[in-house]
Amino acid sequence: MTKLPLEGIRVADFTWWIAGTMATRLLAAYGAHVIKIESTIQRDQIRENAQVQTGTASLNASPGFNGINPGKMSMTLNPKHPRGLEVARRIISVSDIVADNMTWGAMARLGLGYDDLVKINPAIIVLTMPVMGPGGPDTNFTGNGEQIAASAAMHHLTGYPEELGMAPGPVYPDWASNPYHAVTAVMAALYHKLKTGKGQHIVLSQYESVVNVTALPIMDYSVNGRVQTRMGNRSPYGAPHGVYRCQGEDRWCAIAVYADEEWEGLCRAMGDPEWSQGDKFGTALGRSENVDELERLLEQWTSARSAEEVMKTLQAHGVAAGVVQNGRDLLENDPQLKARDHYVRMEHPEIGSMAFDDYPFKLSKTPGRLSRHAPLIGEHNDFVTGELLGMSEDEVNELIIEGVLE
Repeated sequence: MTKLPLEGIRVADFTWWIAGTMATRLLAAYGAHVIKIESTIQRDQIRENAQVQTGTASLNASPGFNGINPGKMSMTLNPKHPRGLEVARRIISVSDIVADNMTWGAMARLGLGYDDLVKINPAIIVLTMPVMGPGGPDTNFTGNGEQIAASAAMHHLTGYPEELGMAPGPVYPDWASNPYHAVTAVMAALYHKLKTGKGQHIVLSQYESVVNVTALPIMDYSVNGRVQTRMGNRSPYGAPHGVYRCQGEDRWCAIAVYADEEWEGLCRAMGDPEWSQGDKFGTALGRSENVDELERLLEQWTSARSAEEVMKTLQAHGVAAGVVQNGRDLLENDPQLKARDHYVRMEHPEIGSMAFDDYPFKLSKTPGRLSRHAPLIGEHNDFVTGELLGMSEDEVNELIIEGVLE
């Protein structure tokens, strides 16, 4: 099989929850040997979500954990135990990258901060992903994607004008901006190391990473002194622009019209109804000024058709339209994802067959791949202690008895 681009790179992965874990997931997909260092004492809370999602108390059954950790190994370790700290350092000594997304300073308090690690491994690359970066008044701020999105103004911009702000999807920053910014920085550091032999400390403020995707409101305020607020699904640049009810239970189609040519295409697709003719809706300004009436009339047409029919009909007339898909649509009905082989099914020892997202970028010469299911907790303790670190059976048994490998 084709050699993967990151083969030979080892990652000591102290991440948990989602943002950091998604970053190391990408590294694993492209060949990095990722060892997830976790603990049965202080568990990755997303492992415990299985109780809510599947009704089982097993730490290996969480769909959330399994979905974001394929291709990794799992090593259980109590880093607060003195000998646990020693084992962690030995793993880091034979690694290229150390990653964590804890509160700033948490790793240093364990004795695993960057200044400690360069003494063990001078060429180490350390990726630290705190909520806030060091040096400001909120350095020790704790939270997750929900709080980060709120702080970065995303909740203020998402939702309907008459309602409170809302989250733009579940923990949006953890899935969208933060892991990809992190991997980009890691790849730059690896390239630097390849050229110079020297590692680096990457400090990625998750808050600042998310602020990066709110550029338009910042520009609007900087240039116009205008504070953008919630508009629901509407747009200041065109109408109709939104999601419209279709046939069936909770079925919708997103439609966006900006140019007059697109409006004319929409009218033709609907059969040029009488209400669409005349001056009221004939210009972009008129459509925006009468948007409430326009949306009501448009929904009379969409609600009599399936979302798929609305999408295909409008697209055939040059109008941007797309079904508002749910999870079943994505996995079973989306022809584009099927043609791209986006979903990969793998067997898991406890939950059986599971569909995993493939990766959104594919390299022509060294494509990544999903190699194995997410690890069972502590599944690779023997490999790490024995084959990787060369510990004797007696030494490993001592660690087990002392509660180090927990």
